[in-house]
Amino acid sequence: MTTSDSAAIPVIMDVDTGIDDAFALLYAARSPRIDLLGVSCVDGNTTVDNVVSNTLTVLDAAGATDVPVARGAQRPLLADPCYADLFHGRDGLGDLGLSRSTRDPDPRHAVAFLRETILGSPRPAVLIATGPLTNLALLVRTHPEVRENLARIVVMAGAIGPGNATALAEFNAWHDPEAAAIVFGFDVPLTMYGLDVFRDVVLTPGQCEALERSAAPGAGLAARLARFDTSGAGASARAEDGDYAGGGVVASVDADADSGPSAGAGAGAGADRVSDAGAGLDADSAQAAGAGFGATAAEPFVTCLGDYGAVAVAADPSHCTIEHRSVLVLTSAGVGRGQTVVDRRPPGTVAEGDAGLAGGRKIDVVTAIDAAHYADHWLRTLIEG
Repeated sequence: MTTSDSAAIPVIMDVDTGIDDAFALLYAARSPRIDLLGVSCVDGNTTVDNVVSNTLTVLDAAGATDVPVARGAQRPLLADPCYADLFHGRDGLGDLGLSRSTRDPDPRHAVAFLRETILGSPRPAVLIATGPLTNLALLVRTHPEVRENLARIVVMAGAIGPGNATALAEFNAWHDPEAAAIVFGFDVPLTMYGLDVFRDVVLTPGQCEALERSAAPGAGLAARLARFDTSGAGASARAEDGDYAGGGVVASVDADADSGPSAGAGAGAGADRVSDAGAGLDADSAQAAGAGFGATAAEPFVTCLGDYGAVAVAADPSHCTIEHRSVLVLTSAGVGRGQTVVDRRPPGTVAEGDAGLAGGRKIDVVTAIDAAHYADHWLRTLIEG
Protein backbone atom coordinates (compact mmCIF):
# COMPACT_ATOMS: atom_id res chain seq x y z
CA MET A 1 0.00 0.00 0.00
CA THR A 2 1.05 3.58 -0.34
CA THR A 3 2.07 4.63 3.14
CA SER A 4 4.11 7.15 5.08
CA ASP A 5 5.38 4.40 7.41
CA SER A 6 9.17 4.70 7.41
CA ALA A 7 9.45 0.96 7.99
CA ALA A 8 7.67 0.13 4.73
CA ILE A 9 9.92 -0.83 1.82
CA PRO A 10 9.68 1.49 -1.20
CA VAL A 11 8.76 -0.83 -4.08
CA ILE A 12 8.25 -0.38 -7.81
CA MET A 13 6.80 -3.29 -9.75
CA ASP A 14 7.17 -4.22 -13.41
CA VAL A 15 4.45 -6.66 -14.46
CA ASP A 16 2.81 -8.53 -17.34
CA THR A 17 -0.43 -8.84 -15.42
CA GLY A 18 -1.92 -12.26 -15.75
CA ILE A 19 -3.58 -14.10 -12.90
CA ASP A 20 -0.61 -14.64 -10.61
CA ASP A 21 0.73 -11.11 -11.25
CA ALA A 22 -2.68 -9.98 -10.01
CA PHE A 23 -2.13 -11.92 -6.79
CA ALA A 24 1.25 -10.17 -6.42
CA LEU A 25 -0.23 -6.73 -7.08
CA LEU A 26 -3.09 -7.26 -4.63
CA TYR A 27 -0.59 -8.19 -1.93
CA ALA A 28 1.69 -5.23 -2.66
CA ALA A 29 -1.25 -2.84 -2.65
CA ARG A 30 -2.60 -4.16 0.67
CA SER A 31 0.61 -4.87 2.59
CA PRO A 32 1.74 -2.43 5.31
CA ARG A 33 5.27 -3.72 4.68
CA ILE A 34 5.31 -2.18 1.20
CA ASP A 35 5.14 1.40 -0.03
CA LEU A 36 4.06 0.80 -3.64
CA LEU A 37 5.42 3.78 -5.57
CA GLY A 38 4.24 2.73 -9.02
CA VAL A 39 3.85 -0.05 -11.57
CA SER A 40 5.15 -0.40 -15.11
CA CYS A 41 3.71 -2.81 -17.68
CA VAL A 42 5.39 -5.08 -20.22
CA ASP A 43 4.31 -7.49 -22.94
CA GLY A 44 4.40 -11.07 -21.66
CA ASN A 45 1.45 -13.19 -20.52
CA THR A 46 -0.73 -11.07 -22.80
CA THR A 47 -0.46 -7.91 -24.88
CA VAL A 48 0.85 -4.80 -23.18
CA ASP A 49 -2.51 -3.05 -23.73
CA ASN A 50 -4.23 -5.88 -21.85
CA VAL A 51 -1.54 -5.69 -19.18
CA VAL A 52 -2.16 -1.97 -18.61
CA SER A 53 -5.93 -2.50 -18.36
CA ASN A 54 -5.49 -5.50 -16.07
CA THR A 55 -3.07 -3.67 -13.79
CA LEU A 56 -5.31 -0.63 -13.38
CA THR A 57 -8.29 -2.91 -12.72
CA VAL A 58 -6.47 -4.93 -10.06
CA LEU A 59 -5.10 -1.86 -8.27
CA ASP A 60 -8.52 -0.20 -8.29
CA ALA A 61 -10.06 -3.33 -6.77
CA ALA A 62 -7.47 -3.17 -4.00
CA GLY A 63 -8.29 0.48 -3.31
CA ALA A 64 -4.90 1.63 -4.65
CA THR A 65 -6.27 4.18 -7.08
CA ASP A 66 -3.39 6.55 -6.34
CA VAL A 67 -0.71 4.16 -7.62
CA PRO A 68 0.45 5.26 -11.08
CA VAL A 69 0.69 2.74 -13.92
CA ALA A 70 2.84 3.19 -17.03
CA ARG A 71 2.80 1.38 -20.38
CA GLY A 72 6.08 -0.12 -21.54
CA ALA A 73 7.51 -2.43 -24.18
CA GLN A 74 5.02 -4.15 -26.47
CA ARG A 75 7.48 -6.79 -27.67
CA PRO A 76 10.78 -8.41 -26.68
CA LEU A 77 14.04 -6.76 -27.74
CA LEU A 78 14.61 -9.13 -30.67
CA ALA A 79 12.00 -11.88 -30.90
CA ASP A 80 8.28 -11.72 -31.55
CA PRO A 81 5.87 -11.98 -28.60
CA CYS A 82 4.27 -15.26 -27.56
CA TYR A 83 1.33 -15.18 -25.16
CA ALA A 84 0.07 -17.57 -22.48
CA ASP A 85 -3.62 -17.42 -23.39
CA LEU A 86 -4.35 -20.99 -22.35
CA PHE A 87 -3.08 -20.37 -18.83
CA HIS A 88 -4.41 -16.85 -18.22
CA GLY A 89 -7.29 -16.43 -20.65
CA ARG A 90 -7.38 -14.21 -23.73
CA ASP A 91 -7.47 -11.03 -21.65
CA GLY A 92 -4.88 -12.26 -19.13
CA LEU A 93 -7.36 -12.34 -16.24
CA GLY A 94 -9.35 -15.45 -17.00
CA ASP A 95 -11.91 -13.86 -19.36
CA LEU A 96 -14.14 -13.25 -16.34
CA GLY A 97 -15.90 -10.18 -17.72
CA LEU A 98 -14.48 -7.92 -15.02
CA SER A 99 -15.58 -4.31 -14.69
CA ARG A 100 -12.62 -2.33 -15.97
CA SER A 101 -10.88 0.67 -14.49
CA THR A 102 -11.72 4.04 -16.00
CA ARG A 103 -8.36 5.48 -14.98
CA ASP A 104 -5.83 6.53 -17.60
CA PRO A 105 -2.26 5.26 -17.37
CA ASP A 106 0.61 7.61 -16.66
CA PRO A 107 1.52 9.44 -19.89
CA ARG A 108 5.21 8.58 -19.58
CA HIS A 109 6.73 5.54 -21.23
CA ALA A 110 7.67 2.92 -18.64
CA VAL A 111 11.40 3.56 -19.06
CA ALA A 112 11.07 7.27 -18.23
CA PHE A 113 8.54 6.45 -15.51
CA LEU A 114 10.87 3.92 -13.88
CA ARG A 115 13.85 6.25 -13.99
CA GLU A 116 12.01 9.17 -12.45
CA THR A 117 10.26 7.04 -9.83
CA ILE A 118 13.45 5.27 -8.76
CA LEU A 119 15.53 8.44 -8.55
CA GLY A 120 12.66 10.28 -6.84
CA SER A 121 12.28 7.69 -4.07
CA PRO A 122 13.25 9.14 -0.67
CA ARG A 123 15.08 5.88 0.11
CA PRO A 124 16.72 3.27 -2.16
CA ALA A 125 13.87 1.36 -3.81
CA VAL A 126 13.36 -2.31 -4.56
CA LEU A 127 12.41 -3.01 -8.16
CA ILE A 128 10.39 -6.22 -8.53
CA ALA A 129 9.78 -7.73 -11.98
CA THR A 130 7.21 -10.49 -12.42
CA GLY A 131 7.22 -10.55 -16.23
CA PRO A 132 9.77 -10.58 -19.05
CA LEU A 133 12.63 -8.18 -18.38
CA THR A 134 12.34 -5.98 -21.48
CA ASN A 135 11.47 -2.77 -19.63
CA LEU A 136 14.24 -3.29 -17.09
CA ALA A 137 16.83 -3.97 -19.79
CA LEU A 138 15.88 -0.79 -21.62
CA LEU A 139 16.02 1.10 -18.33
CA VAL A 140 19.47 -0.02 -17.19
CA ARG A 141 21.00 0.42 -20.64
CA THR A 142 19.48 3.87 -21.12
CA HIS A 143 19.72 5.15 -17.55
CA PRO A 144 22.39 3.20 -15.63
CA GLU A 145 22.39 5.99 -13.04
CA VAL A 146 19.34 4.35 -11.44
CA ARG A 147 21.77 2.04 -9.67
CA GLU A 148 22.46 4.90 -7.27
CA ASN A 149 18.99 4.62 -5.73
CA LEU A 150 18.19 0.92 -6.17
CA ALA A 151 18.54 -1.26 -3.10
CA ARG A 152 17.88 -4.44 -5.05
CA ILE A 153 16.21 -5.95 -8.10
CA VAL A 154 14.04 -9.03 -7.54
CA VAL A 155 12.95 -11.01 -10.59
CA MET A 156 10.52 -13.86 -11.07
CA ALA A 157 12.54 -15.38 -13.89
CA GLY A 158 14.69 -18.37 -14.61
CA ALA A 159 15.03 -21.83 -13.16
CA ILE A 160 17.72 -23.98 -11.64
CA GLY A 161 16.04 -27.13 -12.90
CA PRO A 162 13.59 -27.78 -15.75
CA GLY A 163 11.80 -24.96 -17.52
CA ASN A 164 8.21 -24.50 -18.56
CA ALA A 165 8.43 -22.63 -21.87
CA THR A 166 10.96 -25.24 -22.99
CA ALA A 167 12.60 -28.19 -21.30
CA LEU A 168 15.33 -25.84 -20.09
CA ALA A 169 13.91 -22.31 -20.00
CA GLU A 170 11.37 -20.58 -17.78
CA PHE A 171 8.83 -18.40 -19.62
CA ASN A 172 9.90 -14.90 -18.51
CA ALA A 173 13.57 -15.53 -19.27
CA TRP A 174 12.73 -17.32 -22.53
CA HIS A 175 10.31 -14.61 -23.70
CA ASP A 176 13.20 -12.11 -23.88
CA PRO A 177 16.56 -13.77 -23.17
CA GLU A 178 18.58 -10.76 -24.34
CA ALA A 179 16.78 -8.56 -21.83
CA ALA A 180 17.26 -11.13 -19.07
CA ALA A 181 20.98 -11.32 -19.80
CA ILE A 182 21.29 -7.53 -19.55
CA VAL A 183 19.42 -7.33 -16.25
CA PHE A 184 21.20 -10.31 -14.68
CA GLY A 185 24.49 -8.61 -15.57
CA PHE A 186 23.60 -5.17 -14.15
CA ASP A 187 25.69 -4.32 -11.10
CA VAL A 188 22.91 -3.97 -8.54
CA PRO A 189 22.13 -6.71 -5.98
CA LEU A 190 19.73 -9.12 -7.68
CA THR A 191 17.52 -11.92 -6.37
CA MET A 192 16.26 -14.65 -8.70
CA TYR A 193 12.94 -16.15 -7.60
CA GLY A 194 12.69 -18.90 -10.16
CA LEU A 195 10.43 -21.66 -11.31
CA ASP A 196 11.84 -24.06 -8.73
CA VAL A 197 9.94 -22.25 -5.95
CA PHE A 198 7.30 -20.50 -8.07
CA ARG A 199 4.84 -23.41 -7.88
CA ASP A 200 5.17 -24.01 -4.16
CA VAL A 201 2.96 -21.29 -2.67
CA VAL A 202 -0.62 -22.43 -3.16
CA LEU A 203 -4.03 -21.81 -1.60
CA THR A 204 -6.12 -24.58 -0.13
CA PRO A 205 -9.85 -24.78 -0.97
CA GLY A 206 -10.54 -23.53 2.55
CA GLN A 207 -8.38 -20.47 2.01
CA CYS A 208 -10.22 -19.75 -1.23
CA GLU A 209 -13.50 -19.94 0.68
CA ALA A 210 -12.15 -17.46 3.24
CA LEU A 211 -11.48 -15.05 0.39
CA GLU A 212 -15.02 -15.46 -0.87
CA ARG A 213 -16.43 -14.58 2.55
CA SER A 214 -14.30 -11.46 2.94
CA ALA A 215 -15.47 -7.95 2.09
CA ALA A 216 -11.91 -6.54 2.17
CA PRO A 217 -10.76 -4.51 -0.85
CA GLY A 218 -9.51 -6.85 -3.55
CA ALA A 219 -10.65 -10.04 -1.84
CA GLY A 220 -13.61 -10.54 -4.17
CA LEU A 221 -11.41 -10.20 -7.25
CA ALA A 222 -8.82 -12.52 -5.74
CA ALA A 223 -11.51 -15.12 -5.02
CA ARG A 224 -12.75 -15.06 -8.62
CA LEU A 225 -9.21 -15.36 -9.99
CA ALA A 226 -8.42 -18.15 -7.53
CA ARG A 227 -11.17 -20.28 -9.09
CA PHE A 228 -9.72 -20.01 -12.61
CA ASP A 229 -7.94 -23.27 -13.39
CA THR A 230 -4.38 -22.36 -14.37
CA SER A 231 -3.16 -25.96 -14.24
CA GLY A 232 -2.21 -28.12 -17.19
CA ALA A 233 -5.66 -29.73 -17.01
CA GLY A 234 -7.30 -26.33 -17.33
CA ALA A 235 -5.06 -25.41 -20.22
CA SER A 236 -5.90 -28.73 -21.89
CA ALA A 237 -9.61 -28.00 -21.69
CA ARG A 238 -9.08 -24.58 -23.24
CA ALA A 239 -6.84 -26.07 -25.92
CA GLU A 240 -9.84 -28.09 -27.06
CA ASP A 241 -11.91 -24.92 -27.35
CA GLY A 242 -11.96 -23.85 -30.99
CA ASP A 243 -12.24 -20.21 -29.90
CA TYR A 244 -8.56 -20.28 -28.92
CA ALA A 245 -6.67 -19.63 -32.15
CA GLY A 246 -4.64 -22.68 -33.04
CA GLY A 247 -5.14 -24.18 -29.61
CA GLY A 248 -1.51 -23.41 -28.81
CA VAL A 249 -0.05 -23.17 -25.34
CA VAL A 250 1.38 -19.84 -26.36
CA ALA A 251 -0.01 -17.65 -29.11
CA SER A 252 2.48 -16.01 -31.45
CA VAL A 253 1.82 -12.67 -33.08
CA ASP A 254 3.43 -10.52 -35.72
CA ALA A 255 4.86 -7.53 -33.91
CA ASP A 256 6.93 -5.89 -36.62
CA ALA A 257 5.45 -2.49 -35.79
CA ASP A 258 6.38 -0.77 -32.56
CA SER A 259 6.79 2.67 -31.10
CA GLY A 260 8.96 4.33 -28.52
CA PRO A 261 12.23 2.95 -27.10
CA SER A 262 10.98 -0.65 -27.06
CA ALA A 263 11.42 -1.23 -30.78
CA GLY A 264 13.48 -4.31 -31.55
CA ALA A 265 15.13 -5.88 -34.53
CA GLY A 266 12.41 -8.46 -35.06
CA ALA A 267 14.76 -11.45 -35.12
CA GLY A 268 12.99 -14.75 -34.62
CA ALA A 269 9.67 -15.48 -36.26
CA GLY A 270 6.72 -16.15 -34.02
CA ALA A 271 6.01 -19.56 -35.55
CA ASP A 272 9.58 -20.61 -34.79
CA ARG A 273 9.15 -19.39 -31.23
CA VAL A 274 6.16 -21.66 -30.69
CA SER A 275 8.04 -24.61 -32.15
CA ASP A 276 11.19 -23.90 -30.18
CA ALA A 277 9.15 -23.69 -27.00
CA GLY A 278 7.89 -27.21 -27.44
CA ALA A 279 4.42 -25.70 -27.22
CA GLY A 280 2.28 -27.99 -29.31
CA LEU A 281 -1.05 -27.24 -30.89
CA ASP A 282 -3.20 -29.77 -29.11
CA ALA A 283 -4.56 -30.62 -25.70
CA ASP A 284 -1.90 -33.23 -24.94
CA SER A 285 0.91 -30.73 -25.28
CA ALA A 286 -0.99 -28.18 -23.24
CA GLN A 287 -1.30 -30.82 -20.55
CA ALA A 288 2.42 -31.49 -20.70
CA ALA A 289 3.07 -27.79 -20.12
CA GLY A 290 0.92 -27.82 -16.99
CA ALA A 291 3.97 -27.63 -14.75
CA GLY A 292 3.98 -23.92 -15.56
CA PHE A 293 1.38 -23.47 -12.84
CA GLY A 294 0.27 -25.46 -9.87
CA ALA A 295 -1.30 -28.84 -10.53
CA THR A 296 -0.88 -31.99 -12.55
CA ALA A 297 -3.40 -33.91 -14.61
CA ALA A 298 -3.75 -36.57 -11.92
CA GLU A 299 -4.67 -34.13 -9.14
CA PRO A 300 -7.38 -31.49 -8.68
CA PHE A 301 -6.08 -28.07 -9.51
CA VAL A 302 -4.83 -25.82 -6.77
CA THR A 303 -4.53 -22.06 -6.81
CA CYS A 304 -0.88 -21.24 -7.37
CA LEU A 305 0.06 -17.76 -6.14
CA GLY A 306 3.09 -17.83 -8.43
CA ASP A 307 4.54 -14.34 -8.89
CA TYR A 308 3.39 -13.24 -5.43
CA GLY A 309 6.28 -15.21 -3.98
CA ALA A 310 8.80 -12.80 -5.49
CA VAL A 311 7.11 -9.87 -3.74
CA ALA A 312 6.85 -11.79 -0.47
CA VAL A 313 10.54 -12.64 -0.51
CA ALA A 314 11.42 -9.02 -1.28
CA ALA A 315 9.36 -7.87 1.69
CA ASP A 316 10.54 -10.60 4.07
CA PRO A 317 13.26 -13.06 3.03
CA SER A 318 13.46 -14.66 6.49
CA HIS A 319 11.28 -17.63 5.47
CA CYS A 320 13.28 -18.77 2.47
CA THR A 321 16.67 -20.26 1.64
CA ILE A 322 18.94 -18.15 -0.54
CA GLU A 323 22.19 -19.21 -2.16
CA HIS A 324 24.74 -16.81 -3.66
CA ARG A 325 25.51 -18.40 -7.02
CA SER A 326 26.95 -17.56 -10.40
CA VAL A 327 24.20 -17.42 -13.04
CA LEU A 328 24.39 -17.08 -16.81
CA VAL A 329 21.46 -16.49 -19.20
CA LEU A 330 21.84 -18.26 -22.55
CA THR A 331 20.87 -16.13 -25.55
CA SER A 332 22.10 -18.23 -28.46
CA ALA A 333 19.66 -19.99 -30.77
CA GLY A 334 18.80 -23.60 -30.05
CA VAL A 335 17.39 -25.76 -27.30
CA GLY A 336 19.10 -23.83 -24.50
CA ARG A 337 17.85 -20.36 -25.47
CA GLY A 338 16.57 -18.55 -22.39
CA GLN A 339 18.02 -21.05 -19.92
CA THR A 340 19.46 -19.68 -16.69
CA VAL A 341 22.54 -21.76 -15.96
CA VAL A 342 23.20 -21.80 -12.19
CA ASP A 343 26.58 -22.99 -10.93
CA ARG A 344 25.73 -24.91 -7.75
CA ARG A 345 28.96 -26.86 -7.47
CA PRO A 346 29.96 -27.04 -3.80
CA PRO A 347 33.30 -25.60 -2.65
CA GLY A 348 36.15 -28.02 -3.07
CA THR A 349 34.70 -29.77 -6.12
CA VAL A 350 35.92 -27.24 -8.69
CA ALA A 351 39.24 -28.12 -10.29
CA GLU A 352 42.15 -25.77 -9.71
CA GLY A 353 42.32 -23.23 -12.50
CA ASP A 354 38.62 -23.65 -13.38
CA ALA A 355 37.39 -20.13 -14.16
CA GLY A 356 33.85 -21.06 -13.19
CA LEU A 357 30.81 -20.05 -15.17
CA ALA A 358 32.30 -17.85 -17.87
CA GLY A 359 30.17 -14.76 -18.41
CA GLY A 360 28.06 -15.45 -15.33
CA ARG A 361 27.51 -13.12 -12.38
CA LYS A 362 26.97 -13.99 -8.74
CA ILE A 363 23.45 -13.21 -7.58
CA ASP A 364 21.10 -14.39 -4.84
CA VAL A 365 19.03 -17.41 -5.88
CA VAL A 366 16.00 -18.53 -3.87
CA THR A 367 16.23 -22.31 -3.59
CA ALA A 368 13.54 -23.14 -1.00
CA ILE A 369 10.67 -21.39 0.76
CA ASP A 370 8.29 -21.90 3.65
CA ALA A 371 5.30 -22.15 1.31
CA ALA A 372 2.66 -22.52 4.01
CA HIS A 373 3.88 -19.39 5.80
CA TYR A 374 3.84 -17.28 2.65
CA ALA A 375 0.40 -18.53 1.59
CA ASP A 376 -1.06 -17.76 5.02
CA HIS A 377 0.62 -14.35 5.03
CA TRP A 378 -0.84 -13.50 1.61
CA LEU A 379 -4.35 -14.42 2.76
CA ARG A 380 -4.08 -12.51 6.04
CA THR A 381 -2.74 -9.44 4.25
CA LEU A 382 -5.58 -9.41 1.74
CA ILE A 383 -8.26 -9.88 4.38
CA GLU A 384 -6.79 -7.84 7.25
CA GLY A 385 -4.41 -5.42 5.53
